[in-house]
Amino acid sequence: MENLVNVYAAIIMWTQENLLRLIELVHAAPALWQVNFKEYRDRNKKGDTVRAIAEHLNCEEEEISQLRREHNKRTQREKSGAGSTSPIREWFAYSYLTFLYENNESLGSRSTSKK
Repeated sequence: MENLVNVYAAIIMWTQENLLRLIELVHAAPALWQVNFKEYRDRNKKGDTVRAIAEHLNCEEEEISQLRREHNKRTQREKSGAGSTSPIREWFAYSYLTFLYENNESLGSRSTSKK
């Protein structure tokens, strides 16, 4: 539990400027978010990319991973209808994350049958 508290404390200390810079860096790295991108399934490439972003922002890789997990949890809560108001839509940087949803169809949902 203490480790989780430390991770959240680190996230809380991020400035808006640093969060927006992180979002810019992730957006510029489609291997991390675009499922149709060739290197999306390459764990080594993704790890290298996260390391480079962490180094650029002078933070730990775990902080970047935790931000992604927190974003995913909030998105799932929104999809499930948990709560009448959506805290994720009230967050200042939500509009900067729309690239995560646009044209990002899962490869697993495509038809493989030949017609």
